[in-house]
Amino acid sequence: MTRVLSAVDAVVFDCDGVLVDSQASVERSWRRWAAHYGLDGDVVLAGANGRPSRDTAAAWAPPGQIAEARALIERIEIDDVAGTRMIPGALQLVASMPPDRWAVVTSAGRALLRARMEAAGLPLPPVVVTSDDVVRGKPHPEGYALVLRRLGVDGARVA
Repeated sequence: MTRVLSAVDAVVFDCDGVLVDSQASVERSWRRWAAHYGLDGDVVLAGANGRPSRDTAAAWAPPGQIAEARALIERIEIDDVAGTRMIPGALQLVASMPPDRWAVVTSAGRALLRARMEAAGLPLPPVVVTSDDVVRGKPHPEGYALVLRRLGVDGARVA
């Protein structure tokens, strides 16, 4: 790790699929949400990963129920972190880095990020950017630009 950090000023991670394996929870949550609205869970899931749940909920919620649908999926996901675990080696990796030299950018909201990291036994870094912090969520680069500003580093010097 020392060689990596000597070549860059910081390391920016995604959460799900990089530090945390939350796939089973994500699938259960979205299937439950889809069933609540009479939707096909497989179809909803196909577009849910890697983007803010607020965007997926807005795309599928019945007209006039978007706010309720967003709140429901957030509550379902936060309440269901069963089976969420760290990706092997993630704790050793982040523990080997100075706290001010790593960050997380995620399409999850802050409360969901906290719930998943805690369930996986991983610490939160001092710098995080969640869907709560940006207007345009992933895959848009707004979150990455914000994390670079918060870290105070040049994007060319980040892994």
